[in-house]
Amino acid sequence: MGLHCAAAVVADGIEAGRRPEVQLELEDVRVEIDLEAGGRIASLEDAGLQLLVPREENPRAWGCYPMAPWAGRVAFGRFEYCGREYELPITMAPHAIHGTTYLRSWIHEGEGRLSTELGPDWPWRGRAVQEIRLDRDGLTLRLEVHSALHRFPASVGWHPWFRREIERGGALELEF
Repeated sequence: MGLHCAAAVVADGIEAGRRPEVQLELEDVRVEIDLEAGGRIASLEDAGLQLLVPREENPRAWGCYPMAPWAGRVAFGRFEYCGREYELPITMAPHAIHGTTYLRSWIHEGEGRLSTELGPDWPWRGRAVQEIRLDRDGLTLRLEVHSALHRFPASVGWHPWFRREIERGGALELEF
């Protein structure tokens, strides 16, 4: 399987005691997307082998989560755009890290398409949209940021936490 996403949605909803999730499944590959945990891929299994680090307390250290409206660090939580300085909340001292969307709930719009607002910690109104598709070619991910009114700077990406060791076989090899 390669990492790249056209999906058969197996389940979408909330069962008693379970988190809101979307499940994609094709043959031996299963993908679980946790809508409440930042719209992240919470589980990626191939032939029964879990490829991602499972859920843990630190929201930045498990699964594969979307980073938007910025990916990486904004030094000291400050940046300048069009001659004006903006300040973001410090999320990993002394910086603002990985955007706002990995901490927000996402909505499943259908067919592997998810969205969330960028939220009050971003100076502009807008939303992020991601598509997660699973087909015979592999897992394909697409992430976009949309402005509600005005242009603004943005970057996007995913932060995957792949397991370094899997339960059987040789070393884990990934192809991007």
